[in-house]
Amino acid sequence: MVTASGLRSIVTDYLSGAMCLPDFDDCFTTKAWSIPVGERSERAELAAGVVLRLSELQQGHWTEDELRATLFHELGGFLVHCAPTSPYLLSASSVAVAHGFLTVEPGWRMEHGGDADFEVRSLRAPGTAHQWVSHR
Repeated sequence: MVTASGLRSIVTDYLSGAMCLPDFDDCFTTKAWSIPVGERSERAELAAGVVLRLSELQQGHWTEDELRATLFHELGGFLVHCAPTSPYLLSASSVAVAHGFLTVEPGWRMEHGGDADFEVRSLRAPGTAHQWVSHR
């Protein structure tokens, strides 16, 4: 059974560049169509929104860059680049990790090796340099 977290993970893979648009469209749409019609849940809302955006892209209403920016905004979080070997931990119970990118929400704190403390403050849109700053 597909979960909202699983759907967000697929979107994160696409936004981080780990998945190309055709693969993202195929994968996400297949998962979305497995959700029963009329279901009222977080996963159903997320699926409907992303499928609508993909349909609008196919109809020429969006460019791929606009799709990425819209999906990024709709996730309500931040993509944070983190080297796969970095010992960064988040003070949150769950976080999507995909190919060295983390999807986190504003205000979540990060710790590096227990001696440096960071808080996610800002991020540029996908396709630009990802940033996470604010050393404490």
